[in-house]
Amino acid sequence: MEYATLHGPWFARLETAVLLDNLDLRPSDVLVDVGCGTGRITTLLATRCARVIAVDRSQRSLEILESRIEERGLRNVTTVLADASQSLPSDIIATRVVSIQLLQHVPSSEGRAKTMKNIAQVLKPGGRAIVANEMYGLSRRFRGAPQELDGPGILYFHTFTPRELVDLVEGAGLIPLRIRGCGIFYWTRYVGAPRALVKLDRWASNLPGASWFAKFGAIVARNC
Repeated sequence: MEYATLHGPWFARLETAVLLDNLDLRPSDVLVDVGCGTGRITTLLATRCARVIAVDRSQRSLEILESRIEERGLRNVTTVLADASQSLPSDIIATRVVSIQLLQHVPSSEGRAKTMKNIAQVLKPGGRAIVANEMYGLSRRFRGAPQELDGPGILYFHTFTPRELVDLVEGAGLIPLRIRGCGIFYWTRYVGAPRALVKLDRWASNLPGASWFAKFGAIVARNC
């Protein structure tokens, strides 16, 4: 299913804005998109930096991304077939890393910790990473939704507390800078006054504790 169909087109705009607000992406940066899928984030950020390395374990997803790269005339994107929960090529070195909704599908705490360590290993000293996943926040708890979904025929799914994200980052040797909420007003689907709701959501993402109320949380970290 297309991302905009699943989450709505206005949430995608919010997500991009929150990402750019916190990534501090510069024209000279080399960005690695870990778990890039079909390249939704890759293609958005490719025009804002020197180079993008798009990593995914799905050959089919990378083939779709390569078609999109060609269609858009992007010359600074390289695709890499790799499973970040196992290892990443040693020659990948980045000043910026993004990983969007990847860890939530890694089916063990050990696997998530290893994935985060692999992300940290490709990040240069002083580089910045943003890792975003769905949160086990107050709304999900109030509805009685489980923190984790697993079973036959089900795509594994784990939601995070802010503490879990901090522990993952610190366990990988990175310095957590902040956690931003993304999607505090997700429940509205941004209907009625979409621009105003996205603007308000973007502002509210910076408030302390926002990730407890948002659908997604993004932890921002720096390599020491």
